[in-house]
Amino acid sequence: MPREMRITTLLERYEKKLVNLLNASLAWNIARLPNNNLDLQIKKYCEEVDEAVEAEGDYQHFIEELGDVLICIGGVMRFDEELATSMLSEFILALDKYVFMDAVDYAELKIPVLYERTYTNGYRHDN
Repeated sequence: MPREMRITTLLERYEKKLVNLLNASLAWNIARLPNNNLDLQIKKYCEEVDEAVEAEGDYQHFIEELGDVLICIGGVMRFDEELATSMLSEFILALDKYVFMDAVDYAELKIPVLYERTYTNGYRHDN
């Protein structure tokens, strides 16, 4: 199989993983953050982007923060689908495909962890 075909197949698989991740993020946001709103979600998104920028020198931490950004974008879908789609497009265009895939993988693993946390202020976990 030519290398280009393997990469295309891999990216197609990650497109499906991304859709599943965004749906899981949206479901978690609705289930665990009942007092959330668009302003709080945008605030959290900005915080996660800032944390990702600050983590750029540490690949694993960088990937973790990028995964958190993806989860936040899924939460924006709850309030403004057009904005979330725009944010996602910018996110994908800004990243190398392998960094993107690592971020999706990390975010998938993080969703179950998020269900275990408690949230009292709308968007930030207590523990």
